[in-house]
Amino acid sequence: MTSHSVAIVVLGARIQPDGRLSGALARRIQRGARAWHERVAQFVVCSGGRSWNGRVEAQAMRDALVEMGVESGQILLETRSQCTADNARETADLLRSKGIHHAVIVTNHWHMRRALADFRLCGIQATPLASDSAPMTPGQRAIRHLVERTCQLIDRARLNRGASS
Repeated sequence: MTSHSVAIVVLGARIQPDGRLSGALARRIQRGARAWHERVAQFVVCSGGRSWNGRVEAQAMRDALVEMGVESGQILLETRSQCTADNARETADLLRSKGIHHAVIVTNHWHMRRALADFRLCGIQATPLASDSAPMTPGQRAIRHLVERTCQLIDRARLNRGASS
C-alpha cells in the first residue's frame, strides 16, 4: 500500500455556536493532520455536510487542517453527508473517483466501530485511526455504547436500502 492508494478520512462533528470546532471535532482534526504529516496518505478527506450556524463541517475542518500545515491541494471535501452512513456513502464515491479504495478513518474511539462498518458496507477497505476522546463516566460510556449500537443498526438499514435501489 502506498500513500497514493489510501486516503485519510476525518469524520465531521458539531461546530459550536461561536464557530469554534467542538472538542471532538478538534481532536479528530488534530489526529488527521498528524497522520498527514506522518505521510500516512497523500490526501485528507473532510467528510461532513451539516451546517452549524452557517458553517459547514467539511469547510471548517479544511480551514483547521490548513492552519495545522496540511497543504490545501491535498484536502478533499465531502459536503453532502448529514450522518455517518452518508459520510461513508458520499466519501466512498469521492474516493473511487480518485481511484482510491482504502481509507484510514479518523473519528473518536466510541464512534469507530460504526464508522468502519459503514465504510466497509460501501466497499471501502477501512482502517481505524482513533482520535483522543474526552473522559467519560461509566454511565456515559454505557449510554454512548447503546446510542452507537442503535445508530449502527439504522445505518446498516440505510446503506443496505441504498444498495438495492
